[in-house]
Amino acid sequence: MKWHQGISLRTVAITGIIVVLLSIGFHFYMQHDVRKFEATLPKAQVPMDASTSPVAFNPDATEAALSSEATLQNGTETKPSAVSLTIRRI
Repeated sequence: MKWHQGISLRTVAITGIIVVLLSIGFHFYMQHDVRKFEATLPKAQVPMDASTSPVAFNPDATEAALSSEATLQNGTETKPSAVSLTIRRI
């Protein structure tokens, strides 16, 4: 074999085939490993139906709560107070 001619086409082809076969094997091994890992994870809980949830949004109850906040104990109505945000510079 003459070293000054470089790598033969046969060596390149065999090396390429080996790399492709190793890549395919690694791909299938990783799929198997992920399936095995997912089987060890705990099962997720099924969420409750929103209609039976005790904290489900009820627009009628929200409007009633807002209207009752607008009335003081002595019967006078006020506007809900606005929330203010103060930004400080450092």
